[in-house]
Amino acid sequence: MMRPSHSQFAATLRLLSRVACIFVILINSLVLAAWIFDALVTERSIPGAVSIQASTALSFVLSGTAL
Repeated sequence: MMRPSHSQFAATLRLLSRVACIFVILINSLVLAAWIFDALVTERSIPGAVSIQASTALSFVLSGTAL
């Protein structure tokens, strides 16, 4: 059984990191758009859950961009 090389493993982790960052940026951009356009459906998608604040969504977008 062949083991993947260290460089393949590192490349896989880099790809996973980029995909996760893009996912975080997209989801929180949608939340920011909901705040801008006052769309309550996307602010609180789970009944009874607390809605995410615009500042929190912005900080997640900036953290995803920084990564």
